Amino acid sequence: MTTVGGFIQQIGRTILKDGGPGQLAQNRDESLITNDITSLVNTWLRGGKLWEAHFATEGGTATVESNAAIDLTEPFFRMAVKSGKVIVPISVYVAPATVWETGDEWIVGAYDTDAAATGGALPDIRNMVVNNGSQPAIGDNDNGVNNPLDGDSAITEGAVTNFRVIKNGHELTGGLHLPVEYSILKGDAMGMLEGPSVFGVWLASTSGIEVLYSVKWAVLDSAELRAA
Repeated sequence: MTTVGGFIQQIGRTILKDGGPGQLAQNRDESLITNDITSLVNTWLRGGKLWEAHFATEGGTATVESNAAIDLTEPFFRMAVKSGKVIVPISVYVAPATVWETGDEWIVGAYDTDAAATGGALPDIRNMVVNNGSQPAIGDNDNGVNNPLDGDSAITEGAVTNFRVIKNGHELTGGLHLPVEYSILKGDAMGMLEGPSVFGVWLASTSGIEVLYSVKWAVLDSAELRAA
């Protein structure tokens, strides 16, 4: 009988040059790691690389600034990627407490330079491996971002350059409790942001609604994307 195995690479992936030999990668439970999105997210979770941000008052709602149209210099949520890090946005979920109105719109997007933001409120950020701190952290315990802010207090970006739209949409009057949702686990396009760059969520609400929100992402090292 022939036994086929690979190297355990749950915490970090090795990027090899094109044309060279490589090894199969496995999680510590011996499951095979593939580039299927579900497999990648499972591996990132086991490696302590998945993070989540939400409004600092759990169960409370954040206020969306009243704007008739999207202003890219005024995001509802933003976080800058640290130099030497890469983040992969996993999901965004924004749940309004009241109805949308016709003309309300939203964008999940990114741009390539962090020009520093002012204002905003600090969200809570937690790793998706839940424990009480009595056990050592899994991975390097680095959430990969700087200056994370939500728009419960209005945010102003210093500048926005080379903007990328990852997903966007419009709302209609009567859309009660319809969420803004982005998820690579549900078929939405996958993107990667290498630091320094900025990921964000933009909301235009003519009435300035209250919302619950959650943003999830994976953190990688730039070396995991570039061959030595």
